Amino acid sequence: MAHINDQPIASWGVVLDNARRPDGDTLDQYLNQLIVLDEEGAGDEACGQRLGCIRPDGVIAQAQQASLRAWAEAGLLADEVWRFDGHTVEYSGQARIGKTKHGTKEKSVPAIDRYTLYNGVCALTDYFPTSVSYDEALRQMLEKANQALPAAQRIRKLCFDKEGWNAKTLGWLSQKAGIAPIVWVKKSAPNVLSLAQIPDHAFVKVDTEMTIGKSHKRKVEYIADTKVPLPHLGDGRVVVLETSDQQRVGIYTSAPTPAETSLDDDRCMSAVDLLEAVRLQQHVENGFKVDVHQMGCDAIPTHKTLTVNQVEPYDLLHAEKQLTNAHKRLDKYTTCLDEVIPQLQEEARLDRHDLNHLAKRSQRLQQKAQQEIETLTSEVESVQVDDNGIVTRLLTRQVLDLRKLTLLTLFKAHALVALIIVARQLGWDGAGPDRLRREFLAHGQRVKFDHQRCIATVYAHPFPRARTQQAYERLCALLHDVPITLTRNGVNYQVRFSW
Repeated sequence: MAHINDQPIASWGVVLDNARRPDGDTLDQYLNQLIVLDEEGAGDEACGQRLGCIRPDGVIAQAQQASLRAWAEAGLLADEVWRFDGHTVEYSGQARIGKTKHGTKEKSVPAIDRYTLYNGVCALTDYFPTSVSYDEALRQMLEKANQALPAAQRIRKLCFDKEGWNAKTLGWLSQKAGIAPIVWVKKSAPNVLSLAQIPDHAFVKVDTEMTIGKSHKRKVEYIADTKVPLPHLGDGRVVVLETSDQQRVGIYTSAPTPAETSLDDDRCMSAVDLLEAVRLQQHVENGFKVDVHQMGCDAIPTHKTLTVNQVEPYDLLHAEKQLTNAHKRLDKYTTCLDEVIPQLQEEARLDRHDLNHLAKRSQRLQQKAQQEIETLTSEVESVQVDDNGIVTRLLTRQVLDLRKLTLLTLFKAHALVALIIVARQLGWDGAGPDRLRREFLAHGQRVKFDHQRCIATVYAHPFPRARTQQAYERLCALLHDVPITLTRNGVNYQVRFSW
C-alpha cells in the first residue's frame, strides 16, 4: 500500500516501512494483469475506440463501483452534499495542471481531464480525453455512482464549479436525475442584470464577518434568499451575496427552502447549508492545485499511447468561408509588405522602429494566413460525402491509455481510506499520512508466521512517546476480538498484534 502522494522519490513502500519494498516492475506486472482481465480479449483496439477510457462494464469499473458502495456502507460519507470537479492533467513524471500537451516518454498526445465525484473520503475518479465535455463526464459519472450506491445514500445534492453552468445540465439534474444542483451563478451579462434587479428590501444585513474571493477578498454585507429569473432556466432559487463594493454574486440551486417543504424532507437546504456547501467545495478546489498524480521517477510505469482513427462530421460550408477569408487576409498582408511599407519608407511618415514593428507584424500575420490556407485546403480535400449528403472527415489521433492511470488512482484512494480508518482506530481523527508515517507506521518491526497454528503476529518497536504507545494499545484492544485474516501462499493466517 502506497503512502499516498508524498512518498519520497524512490519506490513504493508497505505500511510498516519494511525494507522489502515492491518496485515499479512488480506494480507494472500487477496492473497489466488487471488490464488484461478487464478487456477479456478485446485488447488495445477496443481501448482505442473508447479513446483510451476504461470499459464501462469491465473489471476496473466494477471495482470502482464496489469500492464506492463499500465505503458508503461503512459510514464514510461526510454529508448529504456530493461534489464534482474537473482538472486538466499533464503527465511528465509529476502532474502539471492546466497544460495543453500531455507529454510522455514516447510522444506528445492531447492532455486529459480528471473528473472526481466525492463525498469526504469516498471518491470516484475517472479520466477522459479533453474532447469529452464537462456535461458528458458529469452525466456518465453520476449514473455510474448512483448505480453502485445503496438506495438510501444515492446522490441527491451536487455541488460543482461554475464551469458546469449550463441550462441543459442544470435542467437534466433537477428534472430527470432528481438531483439538486448547487453552483455559482455564471457572471454573464443577462445573469448580472437579473441579480442587479433584485429589490433592496429582499436583502438582510450580515452581522458576522463573511468574505468571498481567492486572492482578492471581498467583505459580504448583505444576503438574500429569493427567486430570480434566469435565462433558459426561468425563476430559480438563488442565494445572493452583496459585497462592500456593491457587487452581487449568486448561488443557484433547485433545492427547496425549509419554509417551502416539511422539515423532514431531505431535499430542503437552508441558506446557511448552501453557503457551507460552496465553502467546502472551494476548499477542496484549492487542494487540487498541489495534487500530484505520479512520482517524479521511473518507478511508475510509462503510460502508453494509442493511435485512433475517427470519423467526425465536418462543416464544409463554414470551412470554405474560412478559406475565403484566409485568402483575403493573405492578399491584404502581402500588399502591405510589397506596396504599403515601401511607400511609407519613401515618404518618411514613420520612424525606423515603427516601420520594423509594422513589417514584422505583417510578416507574422501573412505566415499565419498561409498556414491556415494550407490546413483548410487539406481538410476540404479529405472530406467525404455519403449518399445522404452528410459530410465527414477521417482523423488520426494519438490518445493516452487511461486504464493504468485509473487503476493507480483507485489504489491510492484505497490507501487513503485505509489510513483514515487506522487514524480513527488510534483515536487520531484528522491525522494525515505524514503524521501516521512519522509517529506510528515507522515503528513497525516485523510479522512472524506460525505455520502450525496459522497465526501471523505483528510486532512493533517501542514507541518513543507514551501517547503513541497508548494509541497502539487501544488499537490492539479494538482488534483483539475482530477476526482478521491474512492469506499468504494460499494459506489463511489469523492476525494477532503483539503488545
